[in-house]
Amino acid sequence: MKLIISLSGSHPNGLKYFQRPDYDLAIRTARRFRSYDTMVYMKPDQFLRLAADFSPKRDTISNLVSALKDGTQFEQIPYLRVSETDVYGVLQVEGHEGRHRSLSIKHIDPDCLMPVRVYADGLKWKDEGLLGKTITLIDEDEKGHTVKVRVEDV
Repeated sequence: MKLIISLSGSHPNGLKYFQRPDYDLAIRTARRFRSYDTMVYMKPDQFLRLAADFSPKRDTISNLVSALKDGTQFEQIPYLRVSETDVYGVLQVEGHEGRHRSLSIKHIDPDCLMPVRVYADGLKWKDEGLLGKTITLIDEDEKGHTVKVRVEDV
């Protein structure tokens, strides 16, 4: 069983920016029985709204953009660590990894759907009845940014 949260029926064209081994590992992990992990596909801006604010160095982003344009792929896909709130189907982002990757991809392909791992300690997606449901992710900085996603079993 593979649990995927999809923002649209579109093919996740952002896969081209990441090496396959980490993506394949994320999918295998999400498929495990009673997994705490799942995979989402979202636009870079959506990831950046959910992750904590940061001030990237211009040179770092410029170098990453150049590398991506030259065909280099990132080794690891970004992730969000989330926790349950008191409201069913609303999850709070508690941690992340991947702001530089997301910002770099945004410069090249802002509308792509890139893969993002989502880990929720103690939340087993299927057991909680979240398959087929729309959930809301709340930003890490609690500035009122949210992203609504539908949990799918594909």
